[in-house]
Parts: sequence; C-alpha cells; structure tokens
Amino acid sequence: EGFRCFKLKAVNGGGMLDQVRLGAARWAAGPHARLRLDFNGNLGATDAAVRLPSLAPFQLELCLGAARSVSLNQMPFDRLVSGSFVRMSSA
Repeated sequence: EGFRCFKLKAVNGGGMLDQVRLGAARWAAGPHARLRLDFNGNLGATDAAVRLPSLAPFQLELCLGAARSVSLNQMPFDRLVSGSFVRMSSA
C-alpha cells in the first residue's frame, strides 16, 4: 500500500545535489520503490555520457529528458524508450 514510484526533477544535471536528493529519496522510499529522474530535456549527449553512469547506484527505473544520441554502451541503462533511458534489470 502507498506510493511505489517517485519522480524527482533534476536540479543540477545529475551532479552532487541530485545525487544527495536521490540518496535521500532511496533511503526514505526503500529498496523496492521505483525512482525516476526528469532532466526536462536539459541533459545533452556529452553531459549524459558523463553523468548518467554515476547515477547507477540509485537503481533508477527511468531517466527522462536525457539526450537520445548517447551511446547506451556507456550507460547503466539497457534500452532507450521514447527518449528515456530505462533500467531493465531488476533492482
């Protein structure tokens, strides 16, 4: 019962502030909750290649609004769906 999915808005492109917020959300929501991070289309291909792998420890279900042209081989996400990186492995 209760909420099972939480979407946070990125405030600094997946940087330290976003990581602190994701850590707090993961702690509060628990290991089985689904977390999503929305970049509002503000994360370009170069930044995504650098920033998204650092978000893997938070076991995100979805990263919305990240660049479509990023090589998925470098990402902690398995596939791209409608412009969003989706983690397919179970957390």
